[in-house]
Amino acid sequence: MATGEAGDEDDMAVRETISFNRFWGWFGTLVSLADEDITKIEEITKYPLIFVLNYLSYQKDIGEIRAREQQRASMTNKYK
Repeated sequence: MATGEAGDEDDMAVRETISFNRFWGWFGTLVSLADEDITKIEEITKYPLIFVLNYLSYQKDIGEIRAREQQRASMTNKYK
């Protein structure tokens, strides 16, 4: 693999994800909240919008914290 190809593939994967998310928008979020189970979608829509938005914000924040922790652990193990 030539230098830069892995980065190009990563960039393309990010662009595809962004494109997918823009296309599906709120529906993709709803499906995700329902764990991709069509039988749970109606149940999800019964929650108040503010509650759902707070839940999504929490999930985003905790995901970022866990990713940073994992990255730090990876870097620590790399130099042992």
